[in-house]
Amino acid sequence: MSTPSIQRTLQGTPDQPVLVFEREYAADVAELWSACTEPERVQRFFGTFSGEPPQGVGAQFRIDLGGDDDVAVGTVTDCEPMRLIGYDWSWQGEQSSHVQVSFSPTDGGTRLRIVHRMGEPDHAAGYGGGWEQMMAALGAETGTESYDDAAYQQLERTAVGQWRQLLGAAPAERD
Repeated sequence: MSTPSIQRTLQGTPDQPVLVFEREYAADVAELWSACTEPERVQRFFGTFSGEPPQGVGAQFRIDLGGDDDVAVGTVTDCEPMRLIGYDWSWQGEQSSHVQVSFSPTDGGTRLRIVHRMGEPDHAAGYGGGWEQMMAALGAETGTESYDDAAYQQLERTAVGQWRQLLGAAPAERD
């Protein structure tokens, strides 16, 4: 499996890191938007909404990310169709953080940018690996790439290590 590269940037402060991811997809904005907003598609690469999926700004949601304790809750803060989605969220009771996902057309498809403003650093490396794995799985959902679970798991492990280096964290910390 060959996954297009993800540009990763660390901003913010050590106590409140901001993780930034950018990647281009060989899919138009409408296709990428659909994959990121339609609940039946979201569940194939990210997680399953418990109860009613969010329908706009102010909507609250709960999403199962795949494990017994792997649940996040959130509130939609921004929604500009085909351009931007923003939400506050908390995973496993951590301090709330803010995620903003933007979509920009390019000559070859769409550039997706995720900015995760964290309220605490404890899970920053884990989020880094998780977001990068999710971005690769999104490529498979849009039909522009193939899916290989073992390769995605390796991609996440590698990305966690790279984020740990960026964060200056010891191997057992911040995941």
